Amino acid sequence: MLVESLRARAPSRLVDLGCGRGAFLLDVLESVPAAAGVGVDVDPSAVATARAAAAQRALAGRATFDVADAACWGGAADTVSCIGSTHPLGGAAGLVTRSESLGAVTVLAGDAVWQREPSPWCLEHLGPLPAGLDAFAAPFHAAGWSVVQRDLSGQDEWDDFEGGWSSGVRSVGTAGAIAFAAEREEQYHRRYRGVLGFAWVLAVRPVRQGLPR
Repeated sequence: MLVESLRARAPSRLVDLGCGRGAFLLDVLESVPAAAGVGVDVDPSAVATARAAAAQRALAGRATFDVADAACWGGAADTVSCIGSTHPLGGAAGLVTRSESLGAVTVLAGDAVWQREPSPWCLEHLGPLPAGLDAFAAPFHAAGWSVVQRDLSGQDEWDDFEGGWSSGVRSVGTAGAIAFAAEREEQYHRRYRGVLGFAWVLAVRPVRQGLPR
């Protein structure tokens, strides 16, 4: 759904802030053959994996990956994506400011929110988060952007994500990794399943006299 949402906006140059292993950026570039993109992440090993994936998918000519802090990366883009990585930028409000500094007119943002009232354990271990979809979208409205799409991931999507994350950690095969995966699964089912949600917003920047406001 997220790839299709961006494809409909026909991005020309996309930057994915906090790109991880680059899967989302590469999916968008496959869907939009005229687009080029840059993935930015502070993890050198993730960036190396992303570069290898771009070569394997014959996208190395349109996809580049930089090891850099998303808050400091110097470049320009008409479209910004930031999935699960808004916290280092100061949340959604910081992402809005950062996107404007890059000249973007379209932003796709997604991150964790509270779907229900969090317990003291959740607040201690997961930290302060926006209280639902409206709170996550609010900084875009406040900055004058138009939110054209917004939604919360369903419980099945969360279950698939958590299951895949735990399986990936467990596949490392060490006793520590297996114990860590088991701890995460126990916390998910006992502590935050149905409480922690994932919100996403597609917002566009108003254009005045042919230029971004």
